[in-house]
Amino acid sequence: MPISIEMLNLIKETCWSGSTMINDVVSRFDNWSEDDILYASDMIKNISDSNLVNMKDKKIIISNYFNVCIALNIKMRNNDILSNTQLLLNLFESHGKICNLSIVNLSTNIKFDFSGLYFNECHFDNYEDFWKCKFNNETIFNKCHLLNIPSSKKDDIIPLANFRDCLKDKNLEDVFKVNEEYKFNKTERAKIFIDAFFHLFYTNGRLGRQWEDKVILPRFAGIDKSQYGYKSVIRILKGKQVLLISKELNKNKMEIMSYEKKSKELTLIPKYEFYMEYMLEVILLHLPRTEKFSIGTEFKSVMYDTFKNIMFIEKATQKERIYYLNKIDVGLNIQRALLRIMKKNKWIDTKRFDYVMNTLIREIGAILGGLIKYYAKNT
Repeated sequence: MPISIEMLNLIKETCWSGSTMINDVVSRFDNWSEDDILYASDMIKNISDSNLVNMKDKKIIISNYFNVCIALNIKMRNNDILSNTQLLLNLFESHGKICNLSIVNLSTNIKFDFSGLYFNECHFDNYEDFWKCKFNNETIFNKCHLLNIPSSKKDDIIPLANFRDCLKDKNLEDVFKVNEEYKFNKTERAKIFIDAFFHLFYTNGRLGRQWEDKVILPRFAGIDKSQYGYKSVIRILKGKQVLLISKELNKNKMEIMSYEKKSKELTLIPKYEFYMEYMLEVILLHLPRTEKFSIGTEFKSVMYDTFKNIMFIEKATQKERIYYLNKIDVGLNIQRALLRIMKKNKWIDTKRFDYVMNTLIREIGAILGGLIKYYAKNT
């Protein structure tokens, strides 16, 4: 169907969002088929390619024609983010990009999922729900016009760098400034809260264990100015292994994970890695040929299994940690026994044996013993 200047002017002058003309058009439709949507897509392309109107008017006409399509889609289908987004893709997607899209003065409560979409040379002007749409870090606006976009405070606002070579007014620039300040203030409020929460555990100038029902829960409301919520805070801190909870007299006692205990766990890995390197390069490599594939192979198997259990500690829950720590302890004891057999049979000399047993394994054992004692008491 050829496009006339009269048709374009009619769309421009009468089909704004929520207009009587749109309501009249929609009332005449009993069906909104895939063929109708394909026809609408062709119409938008023809309008975009037309030389009958200037670029400014063309953007308004495409936006108004899109308003008609949205109204039909809502009547025949749903006004939800999934249905709206599918309509947008059907009308404007070309070769993996959203092209020719124009949204001008669109009424409220029309939202889309922009996640992963690449908008090329599109136009947004006074779209009230722009920031209520969904975005992610793969949402790109390239050479788009974004004007009169209302301000918004939200955590998942996409980076300014995702707006590439776009025409932006002060409104949009202010959104990013406000959100940077909002995120900064939010971080500062979180720091103040964490500091206050930790102080609930202070007794005589040091962190200690506190009863949940007598101390932590009754005082929590007084420090929760940002309304994080008691259950959420406890769940997150426990999951991050910052907060330890143990039973005493059938009641919960809480404790902040000390830096000393955490550092011991972190120190265990490099200590054991150094020990493995020494065993492989200095001890096992120089075993008699007849023993390399017997006791040497068995020693390596136990040594590697022990290292796996060390790596599991960081990922394990508090209750699971004592299980892995005990497995590590058993693994070390087996390695000690195998080393004594090597020494007895003179497959390793006394000096190296003493260094491995009294320095390397002893240091690992001391860290391990402290952790086992700690978790046995607090699990």
